[in-house]
Amino acid sequence: MRLMASLLYKSPVVLVLMASGLIFAVLGVLSYAELVHTKLPPYLHVALAMYLLVFMPLLSLRRVRSNFRANKRIQEQITYDIDGVQMKMTGETFNSEAHWSSIHKIIESKDFFLVYPGKTFANLIPKNNLSESGVSELREILRNVDGAGIRKLF
Repeated sequence: MRLMASLLYKSPVVLVLMASGLIFAVLGVLSYAELVHTKLPPYLHVALAMYLLVFMPLLSLRRVRSNFRANKRIQEQITYDIDGVQMKMTGETFNSEAHWSSIHKIIESKDFFLVYPGKTFANLIPKNNLSESGVSELREILRNVDGAGIRKLF
């Protein structure tokens, strides 16, 4: 869940909204101190800042938590079988396989390999379940994967 929240806050749209919130906060303080005069009353700057810096992040975190609780599949123990052709996933209630040609992108973070079959959903492969040689071997497999349109961000 922490990973989903951190990925959300790396999104360019979210970063622009947070920067806008900071700008509105500064404008609100400067307007109240009468150092800056704008067409909007100072309380509107403060209200917009509160909305962008407090309300939207809390709403986003609530949505992340709700999505995590609603998706029972990501809460299961998942076993991955990965080779240069495909990735097989076996959970407690499902079996699935994805050929590399259907993968959108692959990202390596500090703690996970993220394999995205689409733009918004990722299969998380935790590194802490692998040995150092297993992490190196998986990294090499994923780097050498040849799929249509795969973006690798290592």
